[in-house]
Amino acid sequence: MAAAAGGLSERERLAALDRELVSLREYCQQAEMTPEQMRRALQPLVSAVNWSSARQIVRRVVGVLAVLVVLAAALALVGRTQTAQQTAHTYARIALVKLLPYWDWTGLHELPCLLENPMFESVSGHRTEDTCELCESLDELERLSNVSVAAFTENYLRQDRPVIVTDATHDWPLMEDHFDRHQLIQLFSEPRLADAEPCELQTNLKVRGDMHLLLSKMANPVVKKWFAQWDNCDKRAAKALRTLYRRPYFLPAMVDTSDSNWVLVSANYTGNVYKMLPMVSDMVWMAQVRGSSTVRLTPREPCGLDSGAPPACRELAETLHEGEILIFTDFLWMLEYLPGHGTDNVALGAGGFWE
Repeated sequence: MAAAAGGLSERERLAALDRELVSLREYCQQAEMTPEQMRRALQPLVSAVNWSSARQIVRRVVGVLAVLVVLAAALALVGRTQTAQQTAHTYARIALVKLLPYWDWTGLHELPCLLENPMFESVSGHRTEDTCELCESLDELERLSNVSVAAFTENYLRQDRPVIVTDATHDWPLMEDHFDRHQLIQLFSEPRLADAEPCELQTNLKVRGDMHLLLSKMANPVVKKWFAQWDNCDKRAAKALRTLYRRPYFLPAMVDTSDSNWVLVSANYTGNVYKMLPMVSDMVWMAQVRGSSTVRLTPREPCGLDSGAPPACRELAETLHEGEILIFTDFLWMLEYLPGHGTDNVALGAGGFWE
């Protein structure tokens, strides 16, 4: 019977199966079985059919995925050749031209962003006297902890109000490892960063912009009362430093943090001249890792002293203690700092964008 069935066509096998099912149904009716009894009796057959169908579906999906993977790998290999790239560009242009009668895509090149950032509010970089209303009632830097993303965004970031967050560095690796200036020197002395040159290097040590010489003097116990700050614009150096800290937990997702970062370090420095932190970002944060710093925020024109008129907004000064983060918007404020006297100080800085 099985051998004979093996020679039947698919149509003949389906017809035979149909006859068997009709006979089975008639037998169940003659036996006066209820519908529920019939369902229980046929359950093994139904389960077998369902399992067979599921296996066929899985087999087809796996086959399609395998074909797609092979095609993707082939396209990746072919796409490396200049001829393939030129051909792909040509067909892409043709497809875009064919698409024009149905959708005018030509205006997309004028858009600064394909997806609108809800944080972005076009201010065209201009501050007016009305802008000063944001800061005219501020007379001190507020300290917060356990602040939510929504509260920080609405009450501080959108309002251009600077704030100090006291618990933002508790889970940073460098805080757990008691990171200090000696470990900082060791990090930037590693062979992988041997040719990583910093930007905006400023120090009272005579190093002529030589990072290796700076690190050597910073490590020399004979050298006293020094400070240094620099921007890690080399991606390798910035990435090495980023492994030691984390994105502040209260920042909203629409804020894109900058690739570079800043190092502010000093040892027994006793100078009284504030140091400018020349960071250019929509948002800036400065975290005190070791020691302390006195930070001073000055409002920009026309809200500050530079306007020539009595300032509408006050300078804000406060001591930034170990583990605290100062965060503010560059649109309204300029940051200066003074390293803590008679101690070792390490601070980090970075920026963020939403335009």
